[in-house]
Amino acid sequence: MDAQEVIRCFFCGVLMQHPEEHHHLMGRDGDLLTNRKYIQHTHQACHKQYHNDSVHLISWFDGYLSRLMDIDFHLYHREKLRKEK
Repeated sequence: MDAQEVIRCFFCGVLMQHPEEHHHLMGRDGDLLTNRKYIQHTHQACHKQYHNDSVHLISWFDGYLSRLMDIDFHLYHREKLRKEK
C-alpha cells in the first residue's frame, strides 16, 4: 500500500489512518479469499455493525450501496434487497 494512498472505510466512507479490518464482499471461499476486487478496508466498528445490526438501523448503508454499485452490480442489487425487506 502506497504511503500516500487515501484509505476510506468501505462501509461509512470516512477517511482512515490505517486499515483496521477487511470485509470480503463475496465471501472467503476459494479464490475469493484473495481476490482484491472484493476485499475492502473497514473500521472495526462498521464491520461489526454490518454483520450484527439491521440495515434499517445503519446510517451509512445508502452510501455503502453507492460504493458497492461501482464494484459489482449484482452485489449491489443483493444488498439493496436486504434494505427493501
